[in-house]
Amino acid sequence: MYLHVPFQRYRFEHWNQRSPNLNTLSTVYEDSRGVLWIASIGALERIDRKTGQSTSYRMAGEPGHAWNTFVTSIAEDRSGHLWFGTYGGGLRRYDQRNGRFKVYRHNAADPQSLPHDVVPTMLVDRKGTLWVATLDGVGALDQRTERFRTYRVSDTRG
Repeated sequence: MYLHVPFQRYRFEHWNQRSPNLNTLSTVYEDSRGVLWIASIGALERIDRKTGQSTSYRMAGEPGHAWNTFVTSIAEDRSGHLWFGTYGGGLRRYDQRNGRFKVYRHNAADPQSLPHDVVPTMLVDRKGTLWVATLDGVGALDQRTERFRTYRVSDTRG
C-alpha cells in the first residue's frame, strides 16, 4: 500500500516583492498552529498553509557578516514563542503576539549568558525547558530569569 502525500512548491520570483525568498534553505519547522517557518540566510518565511499567505521577516545582523543571520535551528516553547538559533548571531526569540524578536548573545563576562553565539540545534523538553546546543556547551534557559545554566564537557571531568 502506498500513501500519496501532495507537495506544495514554493518558488522565489525575484520580480515579485511578495514572493518568498527561499533560494538557500537551512531549516524548516512546522509550529503548533500548522504554520511553516522556512529559514534562509538573513530571512525567515512564514507560510500559512491554510491561506497560502507568506510573510517575510528580515533578520538584522552585523554589516559584512551574513552568517550571523543564518538560522540553523527552530523550536517552539509552551507559551508559543518561536526560538531561532543562528550561526554566530546567537539565539532569537520571536513573540507571535506582538511580532517582536528578542536577541540573546554570548557575553564572556557573564557566565549565565548564552554559552556561545553558534546554536546548531535546540529542543524544548517535557518540563518546558529550552535546551540549546552551542559550540561551547549546552545551555538550559530559565525563562523566568532569562538566564542560562551552562553544561560543558570540562564540567564533567574529575
